[in-house]
Amino acid sequence: MFIDDQIWSLSSQGRTEEVWSAIIQHLVSALGDYLQQEVKLLEKSVIDGEALWSRIRGASTFGGVFAVGWEGRLGMEIIENKPFVSASVFLFSQGRRLSVSGQAGSYLELVYERADNGEGRWRSLGWLEDIYDEFASIDKVLG
Repeated sequence: MFIDDQIWSLSSQGRTEEVWSAIIQHLVSALGDYLQQEVKLLEKSVIDGEALWSRIRGASTFGGVFAVGWEGRLGMEIIENKPFVSASVFLFSQGRRLSVSGQAGSYLELVYERADNGEGRWRSLGWLEDIYDEFASIDKVLG
């Protein structure tokens, strides 16, 4: 519960590199449990000691010749004076990004929210259209 307490704290003062690392490892592990598959942490960055950005990926592809896999961006920041943790997940087949029918670009949005007992839980907001082209450059799996 200590890590969730750190996530829900509005104060990032005193968060050492070790605490930030524990937070990202906790979020990645909880996301893997939620998705029921291993999640690899590819990159991470703490921004001004207040926010977190990371690049994540499913540990392996599945579906044989379809070679389905996913990559995502996991972040944590303060929005409207509350901690906000989310993961934007992009689906790929044979290395190319897939989208929901009728959308030029879409992604699965997941949020990590505080439950009544103080622990965090991942929840899906569903497939969203990338209406601002925020993720337009993510069109193929990066190495």
